[in-house]
Amino acid sequence: MTPKNIPDRDRLIFAMDVADPAAARALAERLGDSVTFYKLGLELFMSGGYFELLDWMVAHGKKVFVDLKFFDVPATVSAAIKQLRNRGVTLTTVHGNQAIMEAAAAAKGDVKVLAVTVLTSLDRGDLDDLGFECDVEKLVLARAVRLVLEERVFLHGKRTVIFG
Repeated sequence: MTPKNIPDRDRLIFAMDVADPAAARALAERLGDSVTFYKLGLELFMSGGYFELLDWMVAHGKKVFVDLKFFDVPATVSAAIKQLRNRGVTLTTVHGNQAIMEAAAAAKGDVKVLAVTVLTSLDRGDLDDLGFECDVEKLVLARAVRLVLEERVFLHGKRTVIFG
């Protein structure tokens, strides 16, 4: 997936930031064909019925971005990513080190993986607290360069890298 071959109708990803799957279904029905791509995040995941909602959206012709920022030991991240394969999921997110990103890439199947290199809520003070001796942009670039060198980057922004 490159910026040039993304259909116009899929360039908007609607953040389905609602309290539960019933509210998400009602909103998706109200939006109808005007939205084709939805982000399902952590709040919906914790409310119960996440995978039923995901399956419902796919059955209704919607693309789904599973934004759970998987962060755990590589084998666990790999197992989690494998659960998304063959479900119609288009995108998902991982957050972590090189080993976590490699595990996700190896397990992804037909799912595109977005590497969240640095959470957007972190600032210079947070990085100092975590022991990083560089600014946010340099940390993002350093992590992205690893993926570029491995020829796995399709698109990168200020804080997110897509790899395959």
